[in-house]
Amino acid sequence: MGNVIIICIIIVCVIIGIRETVKHMKGQSACCGGTQGMSREKHKLEGKKLGDYTLKISDMKCENCEIRIENAICRSQPGLSARASHKKGRVIISFDREIDREKVKLAIQNAGYHVVE
Repeated sequence: MGNVIIICIIIVCVIIGIRETVKHMKGQSACCGGTQGMSREKHKLEGKKLGDYTLKISDMKCENCEIRIENAICRSQPGLSARASHKKGRVIISFDREIDREKVKLAIQNAGYHVVE
């Protein structure tokens, strides 16, 4: 009887583990420490949009990763707006003034992600 209970507990744990792994692989989990207190900051361009450019980013796994990257980019210097996609592995950065692209890359790296060149 004791063995049956232990086997049932192990089966339940395996099922839960597989379910969470599938969510993680689909980018639906909060893989980067949860989403508590994490939200997209509102970053609007102050002037007329001069252009945008795209960077490929590795290591994004979920929406929380997107939020971290967007916030890091927009805090790096004024005049930026960013929209990241973990599914596409990229971030689109819009700007309304001259910007230092190296500062943007450094902000992404400091947030724990890598720019793919």
